[in-house]
Amino acid sequence: MVTSGTSMAVPHVVGAASLLWQKDTSKSKDFIKDLLEESARNLGDKESYGNGLIDYEYAEKQYTKAEEQYEQGQDIELKDNTKTIKTYNNSSDENKVSGTWSAKGHQEYLTENNVNIPAMKDGAVYPDKDDSGVPGMTENPDFHGLYERRHSGNEEVNYLASYRFMIKIGNEYGKGKTYTSVSKADIPGLTDTSYSRIRSMMANLQKKSFFKNYSNANKKAFVFGVAMHTSTDTFAHSTYRYYNGTWYSITHAINEKKGQYKKNEADNSKFVPERFDMAYRAERNTLYRYQGKRSDVAVCHDFHAANDPDKYYPSNPAFKVKRISKYGTQVHLSDANVIAHFATINYN
Repeated sequence: MVTSGTSMAVPHVVGAASLLWQKDTSKSKDFIKDLLEESARNLGDKESYGNGLIDYEYAEKQYTKAEEQYEQGQDIELKDNTKTIKTYNNSSDENKVSGTWSAKGHQEYLTENNVNIPAMKDGAVYPDKDDSGVPGMTENPDFHGLYERRHSGNEEVNYLASYRFMIKIGNEYGKGKTYTSVSKADIPGLTDTSYSRIRSMMANLQKKSFFKNYSNANKKAFVFGVAMHTSTDTFAHSTYRYYNGTWYSITHAINEKKGQYKKNEADNSKFVPERFDMAYRAERNTLYRYQGKRSDVAVCHDFHAANDPDKYYPSNPAFKVKRISKYGTQVHLSDANVIAHFATINYN
């Protein structure tokens, strides 16, 4: 089975990055990024294949060596990854792929708070699976970070509110309750349609045997993973970049007028890479929130990079996010710094 797209790639990359980063949370983003790139399986020409295929297992084995090189101020240089790549080409093999997330060997990757990372990773890719009932960015924007519902008259979809709704639902599952414990009145900015769509997906999720067998902590982790999918995808599916004097939406189609000469540039982490940096921060914020490290921070601030504002919110940003200020107002953001930073990258 071969799949592509930011919706598939980002959760896998940030999931692997999270596991590596948890070994030592003082490590910089650049160290984790370099380690993942250097440990990846080379697939061929870099212009066509980038750094290759991500390989968490190999990266983890090479962690100590890379750490020594990095701390000595050296470039990370690792032995070439020559692992044989297994491919899958039928629907039955999809179960083999998803099954590896919860394989027994992965169970060692627990945080100090007993976070089941495989459950969160399962949730992070769940919206792209057909049996989730919500695959497709344009059909189900509530789960894929798209700012509007294009099959329903371009109805606005507040990705901040959708994310907040999912996080609150996840917290309820952690308490042994369900999605029905969260009302629409609890989520300012959430449309009736988004409220109905998200509840419908959760109702179907509760019928899945794997979810029924989860502990409360794993149910919470899974739903947080679904929310993570929404936040990280926002920086792929609702972004614009400045080209030849005009701001253009970053899309999947080739469009030379926009300076997009290849398909799926919206899914390319190297195309306006600052988007991926923000997706990484959003992912990390969700993980922190699950661990209880952001209980004093407003949920919608998980889309915000609090540190190094000159880097993330320069006066001439590399990209902008559609309606992030408007949606911030709808969810009742009140922090002056967050509001100002979102205004810097806002595209109306």
